[in-house]
Amino acid sequence: MATVSVVITNFDGEQYLPQMMRSLRATGYPFHEVIVSDDASRDGSRLLLRHRYPDVQMVTSDANRGPSPTRNAGIRAATGDLVLLLDNDGHPFEDAIVPMVEMLQDRPELVGVMPR
Repeated sequence: MATVSVVITNFDGEQYLPQMMRSLRATGYPFHEVIVSDDASRDGSRLLLRHRYPDVQMVTSDANRGPSPTRNAGIRAATGDLVLLLDNDGHPFEDAIVPMVEMLQDRPELVGVMPR
């Protein structure tokens, strides 16, 4: 099975990150890695991640560059076969990951999929 890296784009998302982490755990999927790409947050996001989620990798920026460059920095850091892109205030449904991975494995011509 393909390995899946999770890349979460974050800016001042301290209030959202705990729910995101719970949601990822609830999927039961064996993610290869979880990366939070932080866009110069001014809240306690980085501290929260360091203390409560030490297994989460962080990619940080000292200047706010916006979501696209921040997401791209997370993608560059990812080492899995596939990358699941999430924003800090979203969360995956428990049953969404496996069908997306299967679709990408079954149809190699696809470059991306999204759940309904």
